[in-house]
Amino acid sequence: CGDAARMAKDVDATLTSIIKTHGGMSESAAHEYKRELVADKRYVRDVY
Repeated sequence: CGDAARMAKDVDATLTSIIKTHGGMSESAAHEYKRELVADKRYVRDVY
């Protein structure tokens, strides 16, 4: 169990970090890529 408000932010930040590191992207490119994942429904947060 975790705190949905804080944990969701931490998971989101970690995903951005992974995209930057392993995708060789800048911070802004990683955020844009993540936005595309959300738009394509490939990244859906299920927190409560």
